[in-house]
Amino acid sequence: MTINRGAMIALLAPFVFFTGCSVNYQAKPGETPKFLKNAFSDYEAEAFGADKTYAIVSIVADPSIRKTQGDSSLSGMIKAASKKSGYWEDSDRIFKETTPLILEEFQRASSFDMIPSQAIVQDPLYISFPGDPPKISFITALIAENYKYFDGEQKRADLANMLGVDGVIVVTVRYGFAPTGANFNGLLSVGSQIAVTNIAAHAVDRNGKTVWKASAQAISDKLPDQSSVGESVNFEKLHPYLVHTTQEATKKLLTELQQKVNVAAK
Repeated sequence: MTINRGAMIALLAPFVFFTGCSVNYQAKPGETPKFLKNAFSDYEAEAFGADKTYAIVSIVADPSIRKTQGDSSLSGMIKAASKKSGYWEDSDRIFKETTPLILEEFQRASSFDMIPSQAIVQDPLYISFPGDPPKISFITALIAENYKYFDGEQKRADLANMLGVDGVIVVTVRYGFAPTGANFNGLLSVGSQIAVTNIAAHAVDRNGKTVWKASAQAISDKLPDQSSVGESVNFEKLHPYLVHTTQEATKKLLTELQQKVNVAAK
C-alpha cells in the first residue's frame, strides 16, 4: 500500500488558497513539504542497546481522524454530518485496533529490551502510580486500554525507577487523511484520498533526561475514487489503509532508531 517518495511529495504537497477554491500543487523537485519531515528528533546513544530495558507506559491518540490539509467549506461540513463520510471521525475504533500492532512492533525492536505490555499494565506498582489527564498539546487525548498518562519528565523518571527499568516511553499517534486532487467550494472534487498516520515516541531515563524523541509518518496508496464523497472521505474504506499506515509508521520509527544505534556501535 505504500508509494514512492516522488509520488508522496506530489500527493501531499501543500494547498494553495484562492478565493472560492483550493487546489493542490506539486512541490518543487527535491523539496519536502514541512509536514512530511520529522517534527523532532533527539537521541542519546549510550541509552540504547540490547542490555537496556524499557517499558511503554503511555499510548495516547488524537481523538479524531482529521483532514491533514486544505480548507473545510460549509458544504463539506454538511457532508460531515454523515456517519460514514466527512471531514473527521472519532479515532477510538482505529486506535483500539492498531494499539496491539504498535505494541507488537515495539516488542520486536532490537534497540532495547522491551518489557511486555501486559507485564506493565498488570504490575501493582504501575496500577498504584497516579496518572494525569491525557493530553496532546491542548487536546484531551484518547488513552489505550489499561494504560495511564504521566505528565512531565520527572514523573516518568520516578515511574522508571519504581518499575526498575532504564527508561520509559510515551507513544503518541495521530490518524488522518489528505486529498490528492482539487476541490471548488466543496461542490466538486477531483482525485481521491490517502491515509496518513503520524507516530511519535518520547523516552525518558531514570534521571528524567530525554534520551529519545522522534516521530515518523507513513502514507498509503490512493483510496479508490468511490471512497470519497465530494472533498470528504469514506471512513469505512479509509480504515484498512490507516491500519496499514500505522504499522508502517511504527516500523519506520523503530528502524530509524536502530540505524542510530548501529552507527553508534561502530
